[in-house]
Amino acid sequence: MAELIYEKPWLVAVLVAVSESEGPVTAKELARRSGLRPKTAKYFLWQLERYGLCARVEGERRSYVVSERGLKLIERLDACWRRGRYTLLLKHPHYVLVKFKKTRASWWIASVEELEAFKTSGSFPTKKASALRKMLEVMELGEARSRS
Repeated sequence: MAELIYEKPWLVAVLVAVSESEGPVTAKELARRSGLRPKTAKYFLWQLERYGLCARVEGERRSYVVSERGLKLIERLDACWRRGRYTLLLKHPHYVLVKFKKTRASWWIASVEELEAFKTSGSFPTKKASALRKMLEVMELGEARSRS
């Protein structure tokens, strides 16, 4: 499942958002919290269920909770930050930044060394500079998820 962090990082970011809720989450609640359209949130929840990372709540047709398998995947993360539509995941040796848009998610991957080099120099020779800048912003201003 660790490969899922790199193959479909948006799915892991959605899983983190679901795990932060105090109880079962619906597509409408997830959409409101992440800036997605309800239809897109519903698709993302279906994907989580398909991978066994979330389960539908008994008796409630459209409510989901994180499964045991999903909790294990979250525990494998070294760190996680959330700020608005952005989620920053750290799984050594990479940072993964996920941005939720209304109908989809975009993501960027950077190594720990790249981010440290950008932090010290303040510049980066590629288009990746804006993603690295946003990673630092989310890390500094975002809400860190504590590992329990």
